[in-house]
Amino acid sequence: MKQKRINRRGAKEYHFLFFKTKKMSFVFLCASLRPLRLKCFDCLFFPRGDGFKIDMTISSFVDLLAKPPGNSKVFNPWHDYDAVHDTCKESPLIRQANMKTYLKAIHPRIILLGEAPSHHGGKFTGMAFTDPLMFLEPPLSELGLTVTAKSPEREMSGRIVWGEMGSHWKEVMLWNIMPFHPHLEGDRMTNRAPTGKEISEFKYILEALMQLFPPAELVPVGNKATSTLVKLDLKHLGGGIRHPAFGGKKEFCEGFRKVLGLQKSKAATQGVLF
Repeated sequence: MKQKRINRRGAKEYHFLFFKTKKMSFVFLCASLRPLRLKCFDCLFFPRGDGFKIDMTISSFVDLLAKPPGNSKVFNPWHDYDAVHDTCKESPLIRQANMKTYLKAIHPRIILLGEAPSHHGGKFTGMAFTDPLMFLEPPLSELGLTVTAKSPEREMSGRIVWGEMGSHWKEVMLWNIMPFHPHLEGDRMTNRAPTGKEISEFKYILEALMQLFPPAELVPVGNKATSTLVKLDLKHLGGGIRHPAFGGKKEFCEGFRKVLGLQKSKAATQGVLF
């Protein structure tokens, strides 16, 4: 058992307790801790498919995101502050509020998964395939999200994804298998591929997201995301879809449309309401 403690805004104190056995692992998030007794449970979850009752809310999920990553080579948008590129010291808290607003607005049928956040996009938005300037443009501008990047830039792959989603954007959750931005040591404005150890270490966050939106199916984007889900032994749409970068726009768009069509057909057949 491992215990970590954080104090947000100098007020409420949270304790994260991590338990692991050969067959399962789970996390307690509580507001106080006493010997041999836990109080004020906010969240308890097990890996999907273990048959235990799940209680995951948007607030408890964001609280989970906001815990310190404990890795100097990853940037956690909901906890870390970039003194050079963030607009203010409250930027992590603003990103937490942004994420809660986004999660409340969507009702996803699929979770579109990239590999990891980029230094121009997810590092500042917390969302896959989304750059900060999109917060100022429809449809995200309708949510009143706040930009936390001093000099926001466009992310072309994200522009392709949002352009293809169109009016269906609330049916798609945009996420990354690695939730935090991996960068080179000492330079937060670089990108690098996450290590297998890092992906395994933060797998529980993806599992928590799956519990938050249990009807949604995981859809990996690109070969790396697809192979990573296979290694993590997480159920997903076999084969995934093409990444839009490096000339993959046409194949991505065709794959995305096919996925949404298959999902609609499947929902109609099973009588599932999303």
